[in-house]
Amino acid sequence: MDTKEVNSVNTPLIVSDGCCVHFGDAPALEGVNFSINRGRKVAVVGPNGGGKSTLFNALSLFNRKKINDKIKKALQDVGLEEKINDNIKSLSGGQLQRVLIARALAQDSEILLLDEAFSAVDIGAQEDIMQLINSINLDGKTILIATHDVNNLEEKFDEVLCLNKHCCAYGDPSEVLTPEVIEEMYGSHTELFMNKSHFKTEGNNSND
Repeated sequence: MDTKEVNSVNTPLIVSDGCCVHFGDAPALEGVNFSINRGRKVAVVGPNGGGKSTLFNALSLFNRKKINDKIKKALQDVGLEEKINDNIKSLSGGQLQRVLIARALAQDSEILLLDEAFSAVDIGAQEDIMQLINSINLDGKTILIATHDVNNLEEKFDEVLCLNKHCCAYGDPSEVLTPEVIEEMYGSHTELFMNKSHFKTEGNNSND
């Protein structure tokens, strides 16, 4: 694992140079290369078992801090201070995601890693969570969000990191999410993962 955090404003905040993670003889990540600048919102997409959570766990080894009395302030930031003594099982899906964001904020890191922040919540809650993430991003934090949904990423994120145990592509969602990249991640059944209207092909005529 050769992933490092860089603090200079003139260099990327996160650099992964050939990141490899194995569980026994089974590779979870192989030769993953990317660099992410400070203050970017990055979607991390890929199939189940593609390495999204493994990447987040590897990144968190230089960011993990003990949760302390900043928890109350973090809950205020996400609008859930009144839930501080509630059992986590009593929270709705949207509230649970906000608590997870608050926990990450309480670590006071420049980098926020959110694994499946939009899972188990309805569209309205997804929009609320995205608004919260945008406000956090305005404070200069770099945010990586693992998600299965590859539709409309260009409207929500600055960049997308496409994983399937290796880096299939990284960059502007409108440029890198090609049919070839989607197939490399998910196989030939790309229609299950992405609206065909989002695919960009050369020589496409709008009058056809």
